[in-house]
Amino acid sequence: MYFLFFVFIASYVIAFSSAFGRKPVAQPQIASLLTSYDATMNSRVTVSVLLVSAAILSYYCIKYFNFIEISGLGESRSAKYEIGKIFTSGVEFAAFNYLVVGVVWWAKFLLSFGVVFGRVKSFSWLLALVVCVLYLAFGAGRNIAVEIAVIMIFLNSIRKFSGEGARSGKWIFLVMAFLYLLSVYATASRMTLANEIDLSSFLAANNTFVEQAILYCVGAFRAFQFAYQNYDAVIGYQFGRLTLGGFDEIFSYLIKMAGATGDPAVWRVGALLGDEIDIGGGNDFNALYTAVFSFYYDFGVAGVILFGSFFGALSAVMLRKFLISWSMRYIFISSIFFMSAILSPLTWKLQSGALIIVLLCAGIRVRFAGRVGSGF
Repeated sequence: MYFLFFVFIASYVIAFSSAFGRKPVAQPQIASLLTSYDATMNSRVTVSVLLVSAAILSYYCIKYFNFIEISGLGESRSAKYEIGKIFTSGVEFAAFNYLVVGVVWWAKFLLSFGVVFGRVKSFSWLLALVVCVLYLAFGAGRNIAVEIAVIMIFLNSIRKFSGEGARSGKWIFLVMAFLYLLSVYATASRMTLANEIDLSSFLAANNTFVEQAILYCVGAFRAFQFAYQNYDAVIGYQFGRLTLGGFDEIFSYLIKMAGATGDPAVWRVGALLGDEIDIGGGNDFNALYTAVFSFYYDFGVAGVILFGSFFGALSAVMLRKFLISWSMRYIFISSIFFMSAILSPLTWKLQSGALIIVLLCAGIRVRFAGRVGSGF
């Protein structure tokens, strides 16, 4: 079973190297990139979108905290992903997960870029930070902190390549420490009601977070092994609907609006993967089954080769386009692809319908009414 991970890595690396090629790229144009970012952050559209998103997330955070006070912490994780607890209708659920979550992906990048390139004094950057913190608080999800950290690593590499030099170790340490504390707080809010968190519960949450972080490093591989041995007959081949789950999800919503029925494959398979399984050592695990899980259960070994190669080639093309143009559009796409590659041992990030929409918008050069500069 583990040979599939080697197949994925080999396919990705070979395709990336072949697609990137050896032709020289343009000289770094860091001034143009920073000007584009500043124009984006100074745009009234950017301020308005982030401000409205922060207000909406504040509303849902209040609903969420009120809900878990009544229903208990046992419902804290599922409430965000189901209709009838926080969200009252399918339309409300879809609007949040496409519009608001789409803005959150955008905010992660704007926040990370500002930190790495020293652009943290604008009101828009502060709003991006607020949006990200509120999204973390709503549902106590820690993924966002990990995603931001990985995006920052990529952007710091770009900064170093540009000749600006990488951020100092002290600065990186402070930022990572802040993200770590946010993750521990999210863990504490899963264990204790928010208004009851104190130093003792925070320290206990820290120990739990460290244990879980270690478990996640091997848990997803063991979970895939479990699926490989037990779920073949149950799941079968999905023929691209898992790997391309974001598109499948959007299509399912569209046909439902037209009066037809049908759920995306990610939802149906996700209901199975949501059940806890024993991965050995007395540890239970669920949900995270690696990116290879999606590739394999679409087309078998051929799917691992196909999608590993396609993702590697597409990542190389986007990175090369950035290194030629030095545009905000391509550095955004490249940062998301880098983050997805780094986190592929845990899950396949490009299954999100909201993320697919944001990437498509960036890809077709949406400029937010032409008022955010040359990058977006």
